[in-house]
Amino acid sequence: MSGGNPLPPRYAWALLYHQELVNFLPKILPIESLPQQLPPLSPTPPMLIKLKKFQASCPGLHKKVLVDGKREGWLSYNDLLQNNSEEFDAVLTRANEESMCYFTSGTTGLPKMTIHRHDYGIAHQVTGKYWLNLNKNDLHWNISDTGGAKAAWSSY
Repeated sequence: MSGGNPLPPRYAWALLYHQELVNFLPKILPIESLPQQLPPLSPTPPMLIKLKKFQASCPGLHKKVLVDGKREGWLSYNDLLQNNSEEFDAVLTRANEESMCYFTSGTTGLPKMTIHRHDYGIAHQVTGKYWLNLNKNDLHWNISDTGGAKAAWSSY
């Protein structure tokens, strides 16, 4: 999928963090239109009313995570961390299934979302072995920003 294609609904999520709503909607919105598309939010009762209106226009939004505090209808980030087990059953996936979402650099325009499949990372094992000449006991130091794709593929 390229950045201009609609984002699958399962990628829709919202995180309320320090009075900001960060979102990935089931459709890509140009940055210029966000002020008109999204209500201004603050952690107050009026914010909840605005969020309910926002949710009505975003059927892919199923879970809300509140980072600081607790509120009915929201998942507590701290509770999720405390109740999280370090052991889990891995989900079986296919190489052609969607795996990661990155943003383009925005050098020729605004950054766009790009979806990568599970087979995306496997190719970077070849990069490490043949291009970077890495061996089993080598240490590869990746200092890229974690917001970019290089943070993932440099760590394979």
